[in-house]
Amino acid sequence: MAAPRRGGKGRASTPKLAVWAVLMLLLGLGLGLLVSHNSCTRKAHRPKEPRARASESAPRPKPPSPAPSPVPSVPEPEVQEPKVPGPVTVEPAPEPPPQPLPKPAKPERVVKPEPPAPVKPPKPAKVEPPAPPRKVAVQEPAKPPEKPPVKPARPEKVQVVEPRIPQSPLPKFVLIIDDLGYAQPELVKRLCMESVPFSVAVLPYQEFTQDSANIAFSRGKEVMLHLPMEPIGYPGPGKDPGPSAVLFDLKEAEIRARVRAALEAIPHRSGVNNHMGSRITPDRTRMTWILQEIKARHYFFVDSRTEKDSVAYDVARELKVPSLQRRVFLDDDKSFAEMSKQWERAIEMAHREGEVVIIGHIYPETVEALEKLIPSARGKVQFVKAGSLVK
Repeated sequence: MAAPRRGGKGRASTPKLAVWAVLMLLLGLGLGLLVSHNSCTRKAHRPKEPRARASESAPRPKPPSPAPSPVPSVPEPEVQEPKVPGPVTVEPAPEPPPQPLPKPAKPERVVKPEPPAPVKPPKPAKVEPPAPPRKVAVQEPAKPPEKPPVKPARPEKVQVVEPRIPQSPLPKFVLIIDDLGYAQPELVKRLCMESVPFSVAVLPYQEFTQDSANIAFSRGKEVMLHLPMEPIGYPGPGKDPGPSAVLFDLKEAEIRARVRAALEAIPHRSGVNNHMGSRITPDRTRMTWILQEIKARHYFFVDSRTEKDSVAYDVARELKVPSLQRRVFLDDDKSFAEMSKQWERAIEMAHREGEVVIIGHIYPETVEALEKLIPSARGKVQFVKAGSLVK
């Protein structure tokens, strides 16, 4: 029997050693990689440290193991090498699952301090406005009992009335001159040069209506509306009362409208008397319509009594419209002698009754006669305007 080869056991172990050496080398490399990966991971999540520590963590390379000495290739029985899992894929120790970057601690749901709910200013407790200081608190010095306000009862009229009705034993003499409006302004100025107070009645819608009223008023005379009314015999010759006259056959609304329009046509008016009207003044119904319009505007009324059966004055008194009525016509006859006779008649009536109303017209003859008659009456009567004598 041949003696077993010496060193046979050593030959069989050499390749194993080589294999193990390789395995160890691979294992070392694997561990190195693992360590370096972990350190990188930590670096990524740690604040930077001094560089020196980085170098410490790097895996130190293992000294290369001595290369196995070449062995004569001797056919050897296939030695089943222990199954080494692949090139020992040294599965790096299961890296602790890359610790998920510590989720930046969910910023503790920084509960956005909800903007303080707009602190609704507490509804100001209905601070009820301090009760207004009781008026009583501030007691005004007791005012002396106020005298009831003296209503300036139409101060203008009061001022005019006093001088017009001085306490005098002389009877009141009211002179009214009709038909101003168509006469030339020069004649009106001449008439108004008389210094005594008297009244003028102006026709509406005539050429010199405005001028005549203004001239008379500026010289201190009283201005009235000479309201045109239908006469008996209209529309016969000499019976035309003028434009927009009050006619008997008109409806009530139209009669009232014509009265209002005529009043508006005369500036400075303070009263009314009738022009013609012998068909209207005896009619109680129509005179009521007319006088109601006059009363509503606070004017007085003088019944010219162009008709003996007139009821105008009576209706005016019933309606409480301040009123007068004519007693004498001055110039039915334009001769000076006749006018002088009527003048004296009026003066006698004034002395007998205490007052009289005499009516004349703006005729040149009348104006000329007055320039003599007025001076002759001084000291016998007191001249006053119609408005100062109405009742």
